[in-house]
Amino acid sequence: TSNNTISTWTADTANLYSEWKPYETFSLGAAAPTISLNPTSFSFGPVTSGASAPANQNLTITNTTLGSTLQWRAQTNQNWCRVNGVNNSSSITGSSPNGSPATVVVSVDAPSVTGVANCTITVSDNGSSPPASNSPQTASLGYTVRPRDASGVTTSKPTCGQVRISWTAGTGATSYNIYKNTSNSLPGSATFTGIAGTSYDDSAVVVGTN
Repeated sequence: TSNNTISTWTADTANLYSEWKPYETFSLGAAAPTISLNPTSFSFGPVTSGASAPANQNLTITNTTLGSTLQWRAQTNQNWCRVNGVNNSSSITGSSPNGSPATVVVSVDAPSVTGVANCTITVSDNGSSPPASNSPQTASLGYTVRPRDASGVTTSKPTCGQVRISWTAGTGATSYNIYKNTSNSLPGSATFTGIAGTSYDDSAVVVGTN
């Protein structure tokens, strides 16, 4: 065999001596590259809304087929999710010969909207010859952002037997829970929950005990 060519031979038994003659020759095509991603899932956070962006992470793109070269393209599907600094408005490209993996930087923007946001990173063939056998491949990304805690908590007494609790809104918070106790410790569960504003009038107070 040589240059991706295989020759088979057969013996000529019609002669008095054994002579090997070529029987068939055929060529093998180039092997198709294979895309392998590591890791296939990312988790960023939890971080607090308004804080700095969490640390970057790395995605390794490997071609696992011997003797082949992978030409690849990578892109995210969200504007806050990036590969090598590029979000879903564009893509990045590269080459991964077998045995020489490529590493790209995965990052997310500074947190603003609270909750869990999801992004998909897609790596697809970009002109390999022949094309990758398993294109495209994806990696998932989850980004958890918590609202900022309320600050500047104060109390006042608008009427007898009532205490008004006021606070400054926390970035990204949509509702608040109030914990109430007769000692300076946090009880196991909230006393008042789902308060949408930045103040609450507690009428369940007893003078001298709460």
